[in-house]
Amino acid sequence: MVNHNDDQFTTGTWRLDPDRTTITATATKLGFYSVPATLHLTEGTIEVDDNQRVTSVAVTADANSYTSKSSTRDRHVRGAKFLDSNSYPELIFRADEVLARPDGYSSTGTISVKGSPSPLRFEVRDVRMDGSAASFRAHATLDRRAIGLNATPAFVVATTIALDVDVVAHHST
Repeated sequence: MVNHNDDQFTTGTWRLDPDRTTITATATKLGFYSVPATLHLTEGTIEVDDNQRVTSVAVTADANSYTSKSSTRDRHVRGAKFLDSNSYPELIFRADEVLARPDGYSSTGTISVKGSPSPLRFEVRDVRMDGSAASFRAHATLDRRAIGLNATPAFVVATTIALDVDVVAHHST
């Protein structure tokens, strides 16, 4: 989140607002309909150096907060075959690199699900700055097999999960 369209993140720590940040995970079921679910952001920080370069991104979501339109599905996904949220209560993303792009940013890092790390790249768009507040949208496609979520055949639930995050962050002083 380097200089982009004359907007710069102020040097220091930016904290993601758990009450105003939404995380949506969408899987495709039976090849033709989407099954969205939400996860609650526990905490998130973005560290920016004196040159307005992001040096660190850390995001944690509550695995037990997985919520879709089906309580039966929610219990199943939170269970041992999928998220195993009792044993692994956190989903963690750490960025290794954030690069400016003409239309936003690209953030490459690692997501850990059930303690299994997997590479993940978020494309960041719609960055808006308003003094000490910022908002943006991030999208990634996660291969569920790479993080060990293999309990359901690919013809039932697609192997990829779309992650969409609408972020509101505030500069900490």
